[in-house]
Amino acid sequence: MQNLKTIRNLACVVTSLLVVLMSGCSEEVVVKRMKPAPQAAVELQSVEDITDALAQFDPPFPERTVLFEPDKKMRSEAGNTARRATGNTTVDNQSVPEIELVGFGTVDAEHALLMIDGRMEALRVGEQHRNVRVLRIEPPRVKLSVAGRVREKTLLSNQDG
Repeated sequence: MQNLKTIRNLACVVTSLLVVLMSGCSEEVVVKRMKPAPQAAVELQSVEDITDALAQFDPPFPERTVLFEPDKKMRSEAGNTARRATGNTTVDNQSVPEIELVGFGTVDAEHALLMIDGRMEALRVGEQHRNVRVLRIEPPRVKLSVAGRVREKTLLSNQDG
């Protein structure tokens, strides 16, 4: 009987200890209340209030005439950055298209499957599309002449070699 009381007391202590330990392991849920939207600095009641507010407005880019278009300087800088990033530039007044080697195919002769400015072209050695001429096909590589410059493309990497 004494052993039964000891086991029961021990079970109560272990259970109490587990409850205390487990309560510390739970994650605390924090509820954040959203702040109300800020009120307008000026309450506009009439047309005169609106015209006064517009007269006091100082636009951040007053030189822009079309608000949702970048100015010429920003547009030309963005275009230069995009051309450098894609390799789409001009060489000797010839436009250099964006070229991606997609694969190879053989029907009557071996073809390089090229994506040139977003259009799929199957070109054999010696064939040309725009300023891109295929010089040699050796899978997984193809050697191209692009606007007079020799470039090599490798399947899957699509980096100029």
